[in-house]
Amino acid sequence: FLNEQTGWIAGGGGIYKTIDGGKKWTAQLTPEFIFGQSGSLGGNAFFTDSLHGAITDQLSFGVTTNSGLDWTKRFDMQRTYHDIHFVNETTGYLTDNQYIWKTTDGGLSWKREVDLPGRRLIELHFTDADHGWACGPGFMLRYAK
Repeated sequence: FLNEQTGWIAGGGGIYKTIDGGKKWTAQLTPEFIFGQSGSLGGNAFFTDSLHGAITDQLSFGVTTNSGLDWTKRFDMQRTYHDIHFVNETTGYLTDNQYIWKTTDGGLSWKREVDLPGRRLIELHFTDADHGWACGPGFMLRYAK
C-alpha cells in the first residue's frame, strides 16, 4: 500500500489494485506473467509511488510506469518464490532462491549481491539503500552499510 486507500497485491491469478482501502480490487492485465495458476509459486508486487511499480512471478521480474496498466518483463530468474523491495524508483532488491540481486537502474540490469548455497531466501525488506533484512527457513540476514 502507498497510503490508506491505494495498494496492489499479487495472487489469485494476477495483480490486483485497490483505491478504496481494499473494499474493491480490480485485476490488472499481466499477459507475460504467471500468477496463482496450478503449480505456481505466487508472486509479489511493490510500488514506490502511484505510477512506478515492480512485480515478480515464479520466473521473472517486471515493471510498470503507468500505475500497473502495462507491464514490461525485465529479468528472468529461477523457478521459485521471489520477494522484491525498492527503496526508490531506481534502486531495488529481489530474492531468487539462494541469491539477493540489486538494481540501480530500475531493473534494467541486476548485480548479484548475496549468494548463500544451500539456503533459500524468502523475505526481503529495506528501510533505505543502506539498511535491510532478508530471511529464509532458519536464518535471518541484516545489511547495514
